[in-house]
Amino acid sequence: PTSLHLLVSAVVATPAILNLIAYVCINGFAFAIAGRYIFDQDMNDFTRSNFRDLWQSCLTIFQLVTADEWTTIIYSAVASQPDSFSSLLAAVFIGIWFMLGNIVVFNLFVAVIIENFEIQRTLELIAAPGTVSRLSTLL
Repeated sequence: PTSLHLLVSAVVATPAILNLIAYVCINGFAFAIAGRYIFDQDMNDFTRSNFRDLWQSCLTIFQLVTADEWTTIIYSAVASQPDSFSSLLAAVFIGIWFMLGNIVVFNLFVAVIIENFEIQRTLELIAAPGTVSRLSTLL
């Protein structure tokens, strides 16, 4: 029965997961546009993952979300900047997106699944006959 409950809670969580995916896409698009204006053509000589146009920016942002060679991207971003302050800002920009897109969003995804699993379990307990009367005798 546990697998069935987990499957039902995952199906019930579909609207929340779609909202989470929309949130990631909107933030990713915003970071892709920001990266396009911050780095422009500067990273072209260093790596294939760069911000030369909007499509390539979106691919680079997606690559950061999946953590695929994210260190190569951050090193290239730092190396493409002319001074140390700009290099620091480039590393902070990439680091913020990596943390927001990777760690926070994956934790939100897990939280949505767990919350819906708990809601399903609570609804089943409420629907079970005698649950409320047993609860009142415990109090």
